[in-house]
Amino acid sequence: MDKKRPSYLYNPELCPCEKGAAKGCPRFRNCGDCIANHRSEGKIQQTACERKATLIVYYSLEGNTDFAAKEIAKVLGYETLRLEPVKKYPEKGPLKFLVGGKGACLAETPRLKPYVFNVNEYARIIFGFPVWAGNITPPIRTFIKENDLQGKKIAAFACQGGAGAEKAFGKLKEALGIGKLEAELILNDPKARPNEGNEKKILDFCDSIRDGLRG
Repeated sequence: MDKKRPSYLYNPELCPCEKGAAKGCPRFRNCGDCIANHRSEGKIQQTACERKATLIVYYSLEGNTDFAAKEIAKVLGYETLRLEPVKKYPEKGPLKFLVGGKGACLAETPRLKPYVFNVNEYARIIFGFPVWAGNITPPIRTFIKENDLQGKKIAAFACQGGAGAEKAFGKLKEALGIGKLEAELILNDPKARPNEGNEKKILDFCDSIRDGLRG
């Protein structure tokens, strides 16, 4: 990634929320009010409350989505939650495509290992997943089924080796019951095939998230 590009969105020295973080926002008592009413008088682009109110939720099999999630988190300063199914999916050979593709096509919801998530703490979820048979991965479906995300802002990024991400985004919107994603990002195996094109796409995606916060 371009080290000269500024790490925008968060400055703890300027954020008026940060000094009172231990006791809660000194001006607004919850992140929802903070996001809606308080933009730090134009001094910064994101308050401490906003930074903490977005979570990157993702599933990764071969490491490409994990790589992308960490790059996005590095730029935006958000926390991540990696979903892990109790029964792992095959990583190599014909079974990788057979088992994973079948599970995606049948909209399976496998049991996940325990994770910590308080839905009331977040105003935005950024989903990340590899594309399987033009669909979202089953662990993402499980998370959506287990948590009421109604009213949350949703963005998503997908990693693919060939094609199908656009269709997968449609499946994600269908699973969530929404008509639009706040921002979308499609990457071609960013870990396995690093290139400047993927790096620029990640930064542009982060810009879209930033613009959404400022809007």
